[in-house]
Amino acid sequence: LREAFDAPAWEGERLLFSGVTDCYQPVEAQLQLTRGCLEACRDYRNPVGLVTKAPLVERDLPLLGICRGLQVMAIAHGGTLIQDLPDAGYGLAHRVKPGTFTEHDVTFAEGSRIAGIYGTTTLSTNSSHHQGIDDPGTLVPTGWSQDGLIEVCEVPNAHFAVGVQWHPEHPDRRAAELPLFRALMDAAAI
Repeated sequence: LREAFDAPAWEGERLLFSGVTDCYQPVEAQLQLTRGCLEACRDYRNPVGLVTKAPLVERDLPLLGICRGLQVMAIAHGGTLIQDLPDAGYGLAHRVKPGTFTEHDVTFAEGSRIAGIYGTTTLSTNSSHHQGIDDPGTLVPTGWSQDGLIEVCEVPNAHFAVGVQWHPEHPDRRAAELPLFRALMDAAAI
C-alpha cells in the first residue's frame, strides 16, 4: 500500500480506515494507559504515518475514518486520545462490553459537511468503543455525543476527509448510513 502512493494516477480512488482494536498512541504522548488498553494493540495496524504521508495529502484523496480510523486521523493531526472512557468518567454509554453495541445520538454542527451529508443535525448511531478523542489536533470536531465526547471530525480545507466514531458499515446500519458512503463515492468521482 505504501508503494501505491507513489503511483502516478489516483483518479477515482478513496481511502477508508477502520478497525476494531485499540489505537496505539506513543507513550511519551500520553501516559494514561489503564485497564490493559494496550493488550489488543497492533502496532503494525496503526496507519498514522500513512494518513500523513505526503503523496496522500498532496493528492487530497477522499478519506473516511471509521471508529479507530477517526482516532488514527486525530493522532496523525497532532491530537490525543482518551485511553479508557469509563476511567475518564464517561461510564458505559459508548460500550458496555467488548464486542457489543449500544446506541446513542450524535449532534452535528450546523453547516458542517456531516450535517449536510445526512440532512440533519441529530443522528442515532451505534457505538462500541472505549477510547475516544481527547484533543483533535488540527481536525475540526463537528459531532458530539450527549456526554460531550467528540464523535465526528473533519479535515479543514480537504476535498473530503471525515472521521466518525460509530460503525456505519455494520449490517444493521447500512440503510441509514447510505448517505455517508454515497458522499465518499461521489467525492472519489470528482
